[in-house]
Amino acid sequence: MREEPRGSRGRRPWPRWWWVPLVCSAGGAVGLGAGGAGGGAVLGWLACPLLLGPAAVAVLGGAELVRQGWALRARGAVAPARLVRTYALHGEDTGEGCVYVYVDDRGLAREWRGRAGAAEQVEILYDPEDPEVARPGRSTTARLTGTGALALGVGGLLLFLAAMVLAPVVRALRG
Repeated sequence: MREEPRGSRGRRPWPRWWWVPLVCSAGGAVGLGAGGAGGGAVLGWLACPLLLGPAAVAVLGGAELVRQGWALRARGAVAPARLVRTYALHGEDTGEGCVYVYVDDRGLAREWRGRAGAAEQVEILYDPEDPEVARPGRSTTARLTGTGALALGVGGLLLFLAAMVLAPVVRALRG
């Protein structure tokens, strides 16, 4: 069996149209200012993307984690894994990390790195179609629920703040 290397999962380049939202935002601010709107409306218009951007990232990131968890729950395979080594985590994330080795359904040895209980043997739940998506243990229901609630909570809070910031803009547009 021959395996082709997967594409790079590094940073994606900026899209070519990245300047369009900036021009639209600046144009809206100029239009509000020229239309006689107050400073609060113009400032709210300019500050709103600072709240909507992180809200979108929180919701989309949470949706991707839920999608990965759902894929693991639907088609995941379980493989026994053994502890190879532990290592110290430094910086903001202190503690102990673990490296486990398991054999997937194609017979390839794979590693999982992360925080776990440092048990000698664990079960790794992985996605056979995307072996990079793996977690120790079989339970994904709690992770799906927690990830979805966190993404919706953070995203909802930021959307609420964006609505409060945009309130002067709406009042200015209504006249």
